[in-house]
Amino acid sequence: MIGVLTFLRSQPDRLAQTIDALQNVIAPSLASPGCLAIQLHADPRDACRLMIYEQWLSKTDFDVNGALPQSQRFWQNRSDYLQEDIDIQFFELVADASREGAADIEPPAGNSQPIPRKQPPGRAEASEL
Repeated sequence: MIGVLTFLRSQPDRLAQTIDALQNVIAPSLASPGCLAIQLHADPRDACRLMIYEQWLSKTDFDVNGALPQSQRFWQNRSDYLQEDIDIQFFELVADASREGAADIEPPAGNSQPIPRKQPPGRAEASEL
């Protein structure tokens, strides 16, 4: 599983249009194979500074989605909305602290042992119930 952080800075007079354009990409992307979650956030001190957090099963799934028409349309027209170019950063999952959790997580490259999921204190594994 990968996490993707995308940082954007909207033109101040185009903030509403930027958010609309991003939502037009996010909504269909959520239905893409391999997409687990997408969230759009705005900096509370600077509304023009936006961050998108995505979870995908694989980088390949992310790349396939990026080639879809709605993604390409935003990418080609990004200068209409943004003050600066987009900064995209990729991360590999090494521990899962979500409520749903996950089975053992695949280790990062170079580590041969899976990373066992830890339950929050007071929560039992399903097999313990």
